[in-house]
Amino acid sequence: MDERDLIAKDFCGNLIAAADALREAVVFTHPEVKPEKMMALTLSQERLLKTVRRLTVEHPDGVPLKMVADRLQLSASAVSIMVDLMVTRGELERNSDQRDRRVVLIRLSESGRRIVAEFERAFSRIAGNFLGEVPLDNQKRMVNFLKDFIRYVNAYRDEQ
Repeated sequence: MDERDLIAKDFCGNLIAAADALREAVVFTHPEVKPEKMMALTLSQERLLKTVRRLTVEHPDGVPLKMVADRLQLSASAVSIMVDLMVTRGELERNSDQRDRRVVLIRLSESGRRIVAEFERAFSRIAGNFLGEVPLDNQKRMVNFLKDFIRYVNAYRDEQ
């Protein structure tokens, strides 16, 4: 393994560790985020909630389940199983498309919107505390670097 490979491995390991640490810090330090809610969600379910929230901007009446599955790179049946559980728990709502009854539309319930908003506020608070100690120019560079990395990863995914 050359130095670039070692740096890439270290970068990815630290990125994953940061995401895990952030999630755990939210559970243990933010009373508005109920630990039983956060810990009841698998990472896949959390990704599902966030994906539905993002796609709802373009699809306010509900997001086709197939579109969510494609975005998550999971089978429609795997997403359907997650959706069933999350509908039962009150985190998602499921309806049929009025124009095509074969299409299943999903969207966040009020509880699901609250969960996502609580996570995002808590994540932002922790990140803001850290960034408050970093010079403004470095903050902007860090944010731009992460945006560039996300764009690269998304483009890489789409090419595969």
